[in-house]
Amino acid sequence: MGKILFLLFIFNFSLFAKTLDVGVILENHSQCSETALEILKDELNKNFAGTNFSPKITEKFYLTNHNIQDGINKLNKNPKIDGVFILTCAPLENISNLQQNKFYSMPLGFGDKGNNTPKNLNYIYSNLDLNNYLMPFKELTGVTEVDVLISNMNSSNLKKLAQSTNVPGIKVNVLKSTKENLLNAINKKVPSFLIDFNEELKPYAYSGLNLNKEFRKRLRAASLNYMFFKTKKDMSTIVEVNAPIKDIYLNSEVATKIDIYPNLIFLQDLSQVNTPEMANPKLTLKNAVNRALNSNLDLLQVRQNIMTSYYNVKVT
Repeated sequence: MGKILFLLFIFNFSLFAKTLDVGVILENHSQCSETALEILKDELNKNFAGTNFSPKITEKFYLTNHNIQDGINKLNKNPKIDGVFILTCAPLENISNLQQNKFYSMPLGFGDKGNNTPKNLNYIYSNLDLNNYLMPFKELTGVTEVDVLISNMNSSNLKKLAQSTNVPGIKVNVLKSTKENLLNAINKKVPSFLIDFNEELKPYAYSGLNLNKEFRKRLRAASLNYMFFKTKKDMSTIVEVNAPIKDIYLNSEVATKIDIYPNLIFLQDLSQVNTPEMANPKLTLKNAVNRALNSNLDLLQVRQNIMTSYYNVKVT
């Protein structure tokens, strides 16, 4: 009897809860975007449980040419939209025309929080220490230059980040993450390091940060602040979160293209070795062997042990 009364209470509570129409701005029609929508929906349901509100994603805007302002202007025209979540890689400087009666959240920020942040914009960001992430590149034979690529940071912060980075023996170029810049790194045979929430760029990067766990953390914080905004509690418009954990991936496909392979010291800092979901090209026997070696950590360790034994014999 008690369970029935409880279920009736929940039913009546949800029946009279006010629906909040939510708009979302996304990069493109990719699996990553669909995953982002599911995570956001889940976090909204969790954080608004027990309140008088029931958020529902009712409108989606997919970007073309990374023009976020087009998405904001489109969603602003819908008077029913109460909250807007900007789930795309872009710097804060590209956002304007925010309406005071709506909640806006940009949870994928990096770098300094900037100036003149609108009061109703929930900006979630973390600072980066590239020295920590790039030190493993010192152990790669023949590597003297690394391209770091990141989207959601303005030009001023990109320059500051480059100036604060010092990896002995390595020239570090900090650039905006674009497919063109990543392909240029491949052509130069320079390893690239991608710090981005844009999954579409990962197949072209040598390595980078795995931000899957970071993504959910950011969306949880954004959903929680939306709940605070609607329940008239204290809302943090600017939220600084901890830097992403050192969860680094290696793209073995790109490693083969630029002929730079990891050694055991570099592999100790990797969380996974990725092979992009692409059509497999025709391989020579040598390329096939190299790909197999660099996609299997056990084989890499055996090869490294053989090389160590070889040099020990030479020394003897």
